[in-house]
Amino acid sequence: MSRRRFGRRSERRIGPNIMAVREPPHHGATRTGGRDGSVASRIEGGSATGRRAVSVSRRRSVDYDDRACGRPTRPTPLPPPEEHRMSRSTLLIGALLISVCGRGTMASAQDSNDGDWKDRYERREQVGADGSRIGYRWFMPPVESGEKVPLILFLHGAGERGDDNERTLVHGARDFVSDAVQSKQKCAVLIPQCPTDEKWVDAPWSADSHEMNDEPTGPMALVIEALEEHLKNDPIDPSRIYLTGLSMGGYGSWDLLARYPKRFAAAVPICGGGDSRAEVVERFVDVPIWAFHGGADEVVKPLRSRAMIEALKSAGGAPKYTEYPEVGHDSWTQTYSDAALYDWLFAQQLKD
Repeated sequence: MSRRRFGRRSERRIGPNIMAVREPPHHGATRTGGRDGSVASRIEGGSATGRRAVSVSRRRSVDYDDRACGRPTRPTPLPPPEEHRMSRSTLLIGALLISVCGRGTMASAQDSNDGDWKDRYERREQVGADGSRIGYRWFMPPVESGEKVPLILFLHGAGERGDDNERTLVHGARDFVSDAVQSKQKCAVLIPQCPTDEKWVDAPWSADSHEMNDEPTGPMALVIEALEEHLKNDPIDPSRIYLTGLSMGGYGSWDLLARYPKRFAAAVPICGGGDSRAEVVERFVDVPIWAFHGGADEVVKPLRSRAMIEALKSAGGAPKYTEYPEVGHDSWTQTYSDAALYDWLFAQQLKD
């Protein structure tokens, strides 16, 4: 059965197991934060812009190159002096914006053109053969006839679990559909929601290590089903599927890499951990990986990411790793707002 809502509930079938659900547009929606339970998102104080500015000013990373942010902007010509006088405060504000942009963040990810960003995502639901289901958000950019686009699969953290199909938009989702990212490369985005009492991976988050189970969890199996159906039904480039996740979703990213190493062109696991045994990491040693972690993370130990990176290097891989020494659990805000990440990500493609 397919379902879709526009004001009153309206329905249509997307695929054999996909239900499209639409709500009336939420105008004036604001980005909200919150706690993530055990593996929690901890963004403290101020607006989203304020938090981002703080994280940028504190940023010191390992094996990381700062780059100019996004596409250069052309300054608007000023009217003649007799028609316009620029105040000192205006000059200071302009200098501050240039300084922030120069550090490699995508200031345009928060620009006025992105005010309706939540409405860009459709509400969908994946239903398994046994009747189990998960909600997810789906974004598909406009495409030309015959055009295929990459896809970003994003796995959220523990605090965004539930059945509202809304909390998943708290982190990362805005950046992925921002004009700054979509102007670099049009791409589809798939954001599933894990049910409240379940996990992407059956692993203790406080442990120093874990061994993966033989089978994926129920929610993770539905994620793969949703991904495969979109590959069949939408103009997606199967050689450019990008996997990323934070906290609990970081664990999920490492887990999916081990289970489906030939599906993903690249992966960006953030503050998570995986099974670091040699026989496991050898499965995905050739997948381009850029992992991130906060050096002061007290929720998921940085050694979880370090162990995966060292295991991959020992197996002959060449993963990238960035650790922010003074950053706690929230190592995703500055990661997802960095233009350099998307430059690297969109350059990756599966080889024939």
